[in-house]
Amino acid sequence: MRCNNAYSGILPTEGGGISLESSDKSLRYDTMYDQKIEVYNCICNDNGGWGIGTNWSSGISIHDNVTERNATMGITAWNSMNVYIKKNISNDNHDYDINLESSDYITVDSNTVKSTADGGGIRNHNTRKTLIANNTVSFNNEWYLCSGISVTSGIGYGDSGMFKRRPSSDVMITNNKVTCAGGKGNGIRVYKYTEAVYAEISNVTIQNNTVQNTISNKCMETFGNNIVIRNNTTTGKMYLNGKKYIDKGKIINKLLDLFNNN
Repeated sequence: MRCNNAYSGILPTEGGGISLESSDKSLRYDTMYDQKIEVYNCICNDNGGWGIGTNWSSGISIHDNVTERNATMGITAWNSMNVYIKKNISNDNHDYDINLESSDYITVDSNTVKSTADGGGIRNHNTRKTLIANNTVSFNNEWYLCSGISVTSGIGYGDSGMFKRRPSSDVMITNNKVTCAGGKGNGIRVYKYTEAVYAEISNVTIQNNTVQNTISNKCMETFGNNIVIRNNTTTGKMYLNGKKYIDKGKIINKLLDLFNNN
């Protein structure tokens, strides 16, 4: 299927290419049934809202699609659970290329993202129990909050969802390649929008990633509780809870290499 130039005429964000919705916002997660819906080999571009989106859905597989130049997100999962987003190409969408919001149990695997979005490539927002793995992300935007991959909490599109005030938690970011191709921003960033309303982001593991950001000031910046950073290959400055982060393992490996060479 090819979906392009969808626009409702009501609001700019009301023209999604493909939309999957199961019920209204009163539906609780523990009563949500498994829909077993698969979206694949579709092209969704230049729509007035998102390319492919879910809302109040469960059991969705979105794979091998192309979403480009959409007015909000390329692929987005709102108030959903058990969603697999795999092997898609998502480029040059306006807000985010892949957006996860107020959801649970989301897997984002082996996607290719070329982002010029204001927000960045892949965002995990108010979402728990997420795996973000094996993706290739390049980003280029002058907005300083732009990130290749971000984990955030705060106000967002899913404000009417029942879990809108839950901070992101239990997120694994592994084996991704993130490259800053120009502009400002962070390779990987973990932060919350508002101090007074939302609890701290917690239990985020960032490991075995390659993050290259020599153009911007920061390769990686994280805030939260139990943020684990290990075995990453990085170029650029790294900060943990506002303090410059020194990867002791990386220094030890360099010293061992130097010792062995001599």
